[in-house]
Amino acid sequence: MLNERTELQIIEDREKFKKIAFESQGNTLVANVLLPHNENIYRDGIFFIHGGISGKGIALGLQKYLREQNYPSFAYDSTGVGESEGVFEEQTLTNRVDDAQRAFEIFQKIVQPSCIVALSMGADTALYLLEQYAIESLILLGPAAYHDAVREQPLTRGDFTRQLRMDKSWKTGISSFALLERFLGSALIIYGEKDLTIPRGIQRRFERAIEGKGEYLIIPEANHNLLKSNSQTERQVFISITEFLSRHKMR
Repeated sequence: MLNERTELQIIEDREKFKKIAFESQGNTLVANVLLPHNENIYRDGIFFIHGGISGKGIALGLQKYLREQNYPSFAYDSTGVGESEGVFEEQTLTNRVDDAQRAFEIFQKIVQPSCIVALSMGADTALYLLEQYAIESLILLGPAAYHDAVREQPLTRGDFTRQLRMDKSWKTGISSFALLERFLGSALIIYGEKDLTIPRGIQRRFERAIEGKGEYLIIPEANHNLLKSNSQTERQVFISITEFLSRHKMR
């Protein structure tokens, strides 16, 4: 399903696992693509956006789980993260959206993606894709949202967490909430009961944004690290995602 016309380079090719490279903003970004074993029953693709500096590796367990359910998936390192080129501290939230757009369009050349799964800061990025592409389902894990005033500020390691706590920023000045409110597809938001990274005000604002049209789940005893490898929390997240996709009949 990958071919020379997709503007990407295959740098690792194992059975149903591809590591690919593509260009974004003058840098080479790297992504993992996992494809189901049975090519005759592919479902629509699932596009993953990591948070902060966590990188694509945090999604590998989820990608393997989704592959067993016949979902192709794509997870990439944004500029300056993991195996991708560039300097993280020179990036802005707007740059992260640019990377996501480029990555999504690369994935479209492989399969048809109709679901986005985004973690933490990645959720803020995901919301800016909703009105550009035909997204049917949106899954946000411990989502963050940022005030419009900081979107062009360079990211500093750790500083993006401080920016979340701008005085009551979730009340005004965050355009991404309006993007979520206008979204007509199905939505699932998951937080850990003991998530102390995302302010409660932002968590409540996300809940209100999907009220009456989406699903909001709190995982007992879990913290912000919802995809901690081989944890009970991770397993609950995996099951919640696939059950949600089944309820909403992801093809």
